[in-house]
Amino acid sequence: MTPTLLLTRPEGQNAPFAKTVEARIQGALKVIGSPLLEICFFEVAKPKADAVILTSLHGVRAAKRLGLNDGRTAWCVGQKTSEAAGESGFAAITGPGDAHGLASSIISARPEGTLAHIRGTYTRGQIAEKLKDAGLNCHDVVAYEQKALALSPEARECLDQSAPVVVPLFSPRTADIFMKQGPFKAPLSLVAMSKAVQDATAERPVAEMRLAKKPDAASMTDAVVQALKALDLS
Repeated sequence: MTPTLLLTRPEGQNAPFAKTVEARIQGALKVIGSPLLEICFFEVAKPKADAVILTSLHGVRAAKRLGLNDGRTAWCVGQKTSEAAGESGFAAITGPGDAHGLASSIISARPEGTLAHIRGTYTRGQIAEKLKDAGLNCHDVVAYEQKALALSPEARECLDQSAPVVVPLFSPRTADIFMKQGPFKAPLSLVAMSKAVQDATAERPVAEMRLAKKPDAASMTDAVVQALKALDLS
């Protein structure tokens, strides 16, 4: 039986991750893409900021839409966000991979001037509040909305079967949206990017839960590959 990987990231992010996983798997793999978030950008005024804080790829896109990608500093949550910011015209600084660690890094560096956290309506970590409490000049710019979506018919059909399914979850909000659309008949092998993501799945029991060693794409890929190879498909 062919193992199944269900990807729920926003449009445009599932295919690159699937390609990376497929390169590591020896044999057939069924990949189903069913985004659970739709990113809708707001029309907001260009903020006054000497540097920006970016905690997602969507934040990079939003900051670029605002015309902030003119070589100014971008404090980025992790490697993928930093790479995207650098390619978009920012002077990117790579953070440790999570919002708490990023806030701590910025506080330690104590940059001068005004900071703007370019974020969506749903966020975690309260970065701007932490920086202001530490005496830094920082404000939030809510530049996009993350609208919840229903599982696609193909995903729903897959989850209503008895074969196991591996589901990577990259954010607490996505995890919450996914779990609330259950219960599911299929035995679920969930892979959580962080403890916060894992906690968002706690209301329903699952066949297996794996936690990525680090909150980054490479660690998620490793954990997903391990989950797929461990499936009992007999």
